[in-house]
Amino acid sequence: MNKKIIIAILVIIIIAAGAFFMFGQSFLKADTQINLLNKDTIQNGEQLEFELKDANGNPVAGQVLNITFNDKNYSVATDDNGKAYLFITGIDVGKYNVSVNYGGNNKFNGCTATFNIEVTNDAPDNPATRTISNSVVSTQNNQTSGNNTGNSTGNSSGSGLNTISGN
Repeated sequence: MNKKIIIAILVIIIIAAGAFFMFGQSFLKADTQINLLNKDTIQNGEQLEFELKDANGNPVAGQVLNITFNDKNYSVATDDNGKAYLFITGIDVGKYNVSVNYGGNNKFNGCTATFNIEVTNDAPDNPATRTISNSVVSTQNNQTSGNNTGNSTGNSSGSGLNTISGN
């Protein structure tokens, strides 16, 4: 009788160890969360700003967020602050669902979030124009110049940014 009990205990231990090695890695990963940092109403020409954080509230940098907006798919990478941006231009006024998916990696579990936003017309006094302040560094004749503020009309683009143009 003791042999049967010992064999049963060994079988249970082997099964438990196998399950841990097969599924245990997902238990060691940190959970993540996607947040929309905008209000739920934006104007054409504005950007959607997303944030990817771990379970402790720390930003998760350098990860790809897959965004579905207006029946189109976009992939954007998070910056050093865990933020990713999607510019909205030329979209019909209305309410939209925005679905954001992070697939995870060997360190973080994936997550999905859905947001409802409303897109309104451009600001009536100056459509599709916004002020952009950048820190610009340029060197010419061994002299370095600094900040730049200006207006941008129409589509905006840049490193790590996607622009959505309507229709």
